[in-house]
Amino acid sequence: MNDKIIITGICGSLREGSYTRMALNIALMGAKDAGAKINLIDLRKYDLPLMDGRIDEKTFPEDVFRLRDEVQNSDGIILGTPEYHGC
Repeated sequence: MNDKIIITGICGSLREGSYTRMALNIALMGAKDAGAKINLIDLRKYDLPLMDGRIDEKTFPEDVFRLRDEVQNSDGIILGTPEYHGC
């Protein structure tokens, strides 16, 4: 039995060298130091559609299910969302 909790970080920044990604990695390292298993989801690497009203899952890209499974298998989630000053 695996007693380690799984903490997943989800990074929504598209920019290379993102401060959001750096902050998320620091938070995940803290979770790892506390004994958690960590997982980083970088949304740049996922083919995710915009919500367009489709309800037929057969039309969804495979990455939709991959993301869902990774989130469902996590005990905790840390969201890293960028803020764009002045945009």
